[in-house]
Amino acid sequence: MKANHPNVAKELEERGAYAYCALRTKELVSILVVLDDTDRYQADIESAQEGYVYAYVYNITRPEYSEFGTIKVDKKLNRIA
Repeated sequence: MKANHPNVAKELEERGAYAYCALRTKELVSILVVLDDTDRYQADIESAQEGYVYAYVYNITRPEYSEFGTIKVDKKLNRIA
């Protein structure tokens, strides 16, 4: 990701986000991340157990619409919402 999209890598670094998985659809790359924020850890684990994970969603065709947020995934980490 860094070689092809240096702004994405920079955005992740600036937010203290560590990528562990990337899911690609036609126009979006959902980069699943954990944040370097121990205060959020327990809440993030509980959300993940319900299928909601924190991600940086990179819009390939309209990068200005890329953003951090929560997405819904199934147990195989397929994005469903």
